[in-house]
Amino acid sequence: MITAGGTTEQIDQVRGITNQSTGSLGRAIAEAFLRRGEVRKIYYICGKSAVLPQELERVEILRILNVEDLKNEVTRLLLEQRLDGVVHCMAVSDYAVFSVTSTAIVEEQMRRRLKELCPSEPDYEQKASAAAGACLLHQNDLAKSGKISSDMDDLVVVMKRTPKIIGLFQQLQPEAVLVGFKLLNRVPAETLRKAGFDLMRKNSCDFVFANDLAEVSPEDHKGYFLCRDLSWERVSGRENIADLIASQVLMEAKKRGGE
Repeated sequence: MITAGGTTEQIDQVRGITNQSTGSLGRAIAEAFLRRGEVRKIYYICGKSAVLPQELERVEILRILNVEDLKNEVTRLLLEQRLDGVVHCMAVSDYAVFSVTSTAIVEEQMRRRLKELCPSEPDYEQKASAAAGACLLHQNDLAKSGKISSDMDDLVVVMKRTPKIIGLFQQLQPEAVLVGFKLLNRVPAETLRKAGFDLMRKNSCDFVFANDLAEVSPEDHKGYFLCRDLSWERVSGRENIADLIASQVLMEAKKRGGE
């Protein structure tokens, strides 16, 4: 299984919040696996606009929109299919849209709620703070109308944390070789590697590819390939990264008796 591209969290039926991931590394990894004849099939779970491998004969394309879709598709596959390896390189949104409102609606709701409070009470500030939070979490959700009117002067988008998809792999199919990905932006190399090893320990990854956004471009891609024995290798070039990941996953899968 390879996850690639990015997710899109809907604001309404025509608008969404997404990221800039194109899925080009995921495509390169899929093609690296396909060049090896022992790979019989790849499940390629990707965002709506992600690029696809050139050869699709042994690839099943599964398009998803948001994190909830990704969770459902990953769970279904992990329960239905025996996988030798999972390469989870999709840029998954950390937050999903909870509701959409405007400052005018929030102000009106706060005025109504604060009328119920007595300023002379000693815990007035705490109650006022609670009222403000309640207004944001229990307001009129404009997105329920389908398409939000463009006449609104402003929009307030309330977001909530999404579940961590990478935790599903070890939970549902611990025998599969797991490659996780860690992306940071403009940090020291040591900080990046530490974050990658932390991801590995937390989610029982066999390998992690840690990369810095400053070293990712359409022309090139650099990063660190991390292993469970705490060794690491600096890798440059999208094709080289893909070939290293494919060869290491297959080697480890064979050790575990994978076909």
